[in-house]
Amino acid sequence: MSEYERERHRTTGDWDERKLIEGIIGEKSIYKYRADVPPEPGSPQTKAKRLRLVVNLSASMYRFNGVDNRLERQCECVLMFLESLAGFEHKFTYDIVGHSGDEHSIELVRKNQPPKNNKERLKLLKLMYTHTMFCINLINKVTVLRFYNKIV
Repeated sequence: MSEYERERHRTTGDWDERKLIEGIIGEKSIYKYRADVPPEPGSPQTKAKRLRLVVNLSASMYRFNGVDNRLERQCECVLMFLESLAGFEHKFTYDIVGHSGDEHSIELVRKNQPPKNNKERLKLLKLMYTHTMFCINLINKVTVLRFYNKIV
């Protein structure tokens, strides 16, 4: 059961008994209503935060990796993301999806099923590398952005 408090000095809601004189004079803000108490800063969170990481798995990531290491840096970021959230599954719920010229939604990590060990993390990174090697070189960023805006 959550705690409630009364918000006072409102123009709508339940009549505030302490504002009797103000109401007679004609003041409009003589009402109160019941509102949820916001959690204290630093208090433990009750629900898990929801995160979605969207990564680029297009053929250009593999092609230009030799020039500026973009695919390698992206894989490092995904690995850092996975390792930083390991052990915090009760605080964060996340999934990782990719997009490429073949598909706009490639499910890499499902919600509530994060990789549990280094072997599963390595398998995920290899999957990212191999998908960029063999997908077509077409990416429709507008379609991808529209798709993920609908989901969020």
